[in-house]
Amino acid sequence: MVQGESPPRLAVIIPAYNESANVRAVVAEAVRVFDAHGLKGQYELVLVDDGSADDTGAIMEELERRHDCVRVRRRASNGGLGEALKTGIAVSRGRYVTFIPGDGEIALDQVVKFLGAIGDADLLVSTRCCSDEATRRAVRPWHREVLSWGHSRLIRLILGFDPKGMDGLFFARGDLLRALPLKSRSGTVCLEIILRLRRQQCSLARSTMDYRPRLSGRSKVTNLRSIVASLWDMLRLRYSLC
Repeated sequence: MVQGESPPRLAVIIPAYNESANVRAVVAEAVRVFDAHGLKGQYELVLVDDGSADDTGAIMEELERRHDCVRVRRRASNGGLGEALKTGIAVSRGRYVTFIPGDGEIALDQVVKFLGAIGDADLLVSTRCCSDEATRRAVRPWHREVLSWGHSRLIRLILGFDPKGMDGLFFARGDLLRALPLKSRSGTVCLEIILRLRRQQCSLARSTMDYRPRLSGRSKVTNLRSIVASLWDMLRLRYSLC
């Protein structure tokens, strides 16, 4: 950012691991939607390649050359969603910060909705919803619903916290977010952000978050490695918050 230049109103972090087939479309949608809603020149897209083994990083760098709003960070190895998000948060400049996955599962108009819904609050949390039953079954088949139920139970058991209504994306003030001592390496980082900001008595807004099928490929969060990493992060988070 040039000295004296105002920070962007919005920073959207887009972490991706082996999403070469999707990342171009996600960025194109972001630029199209944000510009159409009068945000041109007021946002930045922070693309984080989390050690991809495919062409994701090279494609991101191509997009950075093409779009002034795009900034890229590449991690040498795959560290998980938490590490990718922390990388993006650290370099973000937006007054408000959120993230969307690089698979296209979340439409960019949801971010515009959050920007309008946060009002004077410090943090907005959202709950996942889908009005189309066929889409819901495709994105959230029975085994993912079971995993989500078990994940929520573990959060209550380990952290003593009810995550109901907070299973969607967060949207937070950037200055508060960048000051947090985040430790989680997995997707538990989203829960950690909420818990740490709530401990600071930050004001809270709520919204819903629609989802859709990812553009291509398979989810990378419903595997044993991700589940174990999330459990370990919960245990570490309980200790650090004591």
